[in-house]
Amino acid sequence: MDSFPLLSTIAYLPLLGALVIFFAPRAGRDLSRTIALVAASASFVF
Repeated sequence: MDSFPLLSTIAYLPLLGALVIFFAPRAGRDLSRTIALVAASASFVF
């Protein structure tokens, strides 16, 4: 059965968001909060 790995996507999206925040330039809190919001929202949608 070839289907989209939904559970893996839900589990790894926050980790991906954390890695993006870790490697993002130190522009300030707003960028980090925006990235965290996008990662959490994407995880919630899936």
